[in-house]
Amino acid sequence: MKNSFIKLCLLFVGIISFSSCLKDNDGYGNDYPSNIALMTFVNAFPEATGLNFDLNGNQPPFGLEYKKVLMPYNGVYPGKRQLEIFSINQNKTFIDTLINVEAGKGYTAFVFGTQKSPKFAMTQDTVIKDFDAEKSAFRFLNFGNNTSAISIFIEGEEDPIFSNRSMDSGTSAVQNQRFTAHTSGTYTLVAKDSEGTILVKRENFNFEKGRYYTIMLSGTKDHAQTPLYLGVVQH
Repeated sequence: MKNSFIKLCLLFVGIISFSSCLKDNDGYGNDYPSNIALMTFVNAFPEATGLNFDLNGNQPPFGLEYKKVLMPYNGVYPGKRQLEIFSINQNKTFIDTLINVEAGKGYTAFVFGTQKSPKFAMTQDTVIKDFDAEKSAFRFLNFGNNTSAISIFIEGEEDPIFSNRSMDSGTSAVQNQRFTAHTSGTYTLVAKDSEGTILVKRENFNFEKGRYYTIMLSGTKDHAQTPLYLGVVQH
């Protein structure tokens, strides 16, 4: 088997937040070789205590608990790769898919859904052209089970920053992968349904100047053990 997976930095698992890699017009700083792709992984799958991710290289699979991410980005040789995602406890495969990554580009892979209907999405993480470094950049992905028409508000503001988002699929996540610029600052985020009912909040998150963020809804609506959770991934 080819030596198709390398680690650039120490592997560290953190709660829905990781060090920034999106820095310039090419997407990444000069610390990263141009002949590899960069990937990180997010576990938004609430129906298992943890998942193993296997890129079928010479490195062993790595595990992530629910609501955690691989930190920082990992280097991956470009081309087509078989990705398997399976439960730590039950050794049950949820995702077995072929991905294709290009050199010099960055990606985030998400696993979400339920045991009956596991889902996978992979976004390409690209900087905004002529981005104002005094602002922050956001995008929103809805991976919340049993949700529809979700809008994200900044508490105290009338207009949503993202509106009427159904639960994402692999296809719609790619359609929603583009970042948009917003005023930086410390905000409380509020997720509401189509009737204006507050489903969940994320209190007092500091969106720093010049940084990129994925706002992400995960969990299951009205579920006692894994309720809806509004996470923020810092790129």
